[in-house]
Amino acid sequence: MSDEYDLAVIGAGSAGLSAAGFAVRLGARTALVEAERIGGDCTWTGCVPSKALLHAGRIAHEMRTAGLYGLPSCERGIDLRAILIAAGEAVARVYELESPERLRAAGVEVRLGAARFIDPHTVEVEGEGRLRAKHFLLCTGARPSLPAVPGLEAVPHVTYRDVWDLTELPRRLAVLGGGPTGCELGQAFQRLGSQVTLLEAAAHLLPSTEPAAGELLRAVFGSEGMDVRLATSVQSAAVGQVGLRLSTTTGEIETDTLLVAAGRTPVTDGLDLHRAGVELTGAAVKVDGKLQTSQPHIYAAGDVTGSFQFTHYAGWQAVQAVRNILLPGGVQGTRAAVPWAVFTDPEVAQVGELRGSCREWPVARVDRAQATRRRSGLIRVYLDGRGRINGALICLEAAAELINELSLAMQTGTRWAEVANAIHTYPSYGMALQQLAAQDAVAAVTSGFRGRLLNRLAKR
Repeated sequence: MSDEYDLAVIGAGSAGLSAAGFAVRLGARTALVEAERIGGDCTWTGCVPSKALLHAGRIAHEMRTAGLYGLPSCERGIDLRAILIAAGEAVARVYELESPERLRAAGVEVRLGAARFIDPHTVEVEGEGRLRAKHFLLCTGARPSLPAVPGLEAVPHVTYRDVWDLTELPRRLAVLGGGPTGCELGQAFQRLGSQVTLLEAAAHLLPSTEPAAGELLRAVFGSEGMDVRLATSVQSAAVGQVGLRLSTTTGEIETDTLLVAAGRTPVTDGLDLHRAGVELTGAAVKVDGKLQTSQPHIYAAGDVTGSFQFTHYAGWQAVQAVRNILLPGGVQGTRAAVPWAVFTDPEVAQVGELRGSCREWPVARVDRAQATRRRSGLIRVYLDGRGRINGALICLEAAAELINELSLAMQTGTRWAEVANAIHTYPSYGMALQQLAAQDAVAAVTSGFRGRLLNRLAKR
């Protein structure tokens, strides 16, 4: 079987789904090829189930600490299987909106099977035959990385992909990696009742952002009973007399279950990209600013390019790539200021670069945080010399929502002072941004010559 398409999208995660839907809307005959399951990591093993697990952990924590709010505390046994069934139901609801049947009804021609290039314009889809296309878009994503730890591959371990297969709550859980995945899943399991030991080789959690955010999370995790070990590298892993034994730079650790959360690597193996003439940088597909590969008719978007590994960025990039493939002219397919969030409690969110003049608002001044007793956090906004936002870091409940406002302000070139003029609802967490911006705006007009002039006018 041989078919000719305007565009063939390989990979049906966030990037692939966004690309195929947009291409069909533009009138292109589009094939969407997926080797495993429509929806990719985000739907099946990442964003969706992890947020369901985090929510269950938060409810368990709030039941346990209900006395803080004048309610009777409740300590009950946790049935992990029931929690994972509920998480699976959330996955099923999301998948229903992106199933092959839904996609085909929308005009996307879905091919299920692993793809490999035969030549620059032809791919073989396992079980589906060959297809030809004028253009290709690679959206194959990334998979969990295993660090080079002696013995690790030989001992039982899980990653974010198969942690959902656990049938019982681990009594002891060691988490290798203090990045977003390790912090999120580590806190969730600690709150559900596991004794978690979190190991991070860097000097603070979330090494990609400011140390203050990691230190804040470390304090919160410690208050909840988690054993956080920083500047700790695992030297070897082995099966012990009872469970697993990890030898680390800070001592021996005995654990029942090991969760490896040490990053992700782009998925390019098996595609036979050399037959298409597509160049790689390491394991990642090499692209230019418009997401074009070394072959002019082949583009790539999302995690497979080795850039930011965020679902929302992958989807955005895929749309830009389709725009560049099918429409005249070209648009930039990369961004430096990409908002991201870690959905711990408190959440950690960042956008842009944390450089320039820092403006900080104390969480104790956030009335909503006082009312809910969620006072662990920080709010920092960084400005350039013209009063525009370079970036921001927020550690707070609802930080993932607050960062969107600042991302929009950066995208539109909105000055920081203008945030003060936008009325925010009270008592929302977002009110803190208006209060901080208003403080700066008032200071600007009440200082120097302008301030002296206003002072005289006010006394008339």
